[in-house]
Amino acid sequence: MPESKRTVQLARSTLQSSCHACAFFHTRDEEYQVLLPFVRDGLDTGDRNFQIVDKGHLPERLTRLEQSGVDTAAAERTG
Repeated sequence: MPESKRTVQLARSTLQSSCHACAFFHTRDEEYQVLLPFVRDGLDTGDRNFQIVDKGHLPERLTRLEQSGVDTAAAERTG
């Protein structure tokens, strides 16, 4: 079954497809300005999200996700 395509906003661009994202950033703030809306939109539409995060940065990542409205505990429970 082919994947459905939808509109995705990423880094001030509109993409018309299912996608994966890989990006490089100059600062943590820049990283979160781009990634948080992308992650939140995906979770809101039922997509799964997989991030590789250094365990030393995990507490900050979870805090930033929670501050942007992501229920991280629920997201982890549901995979």
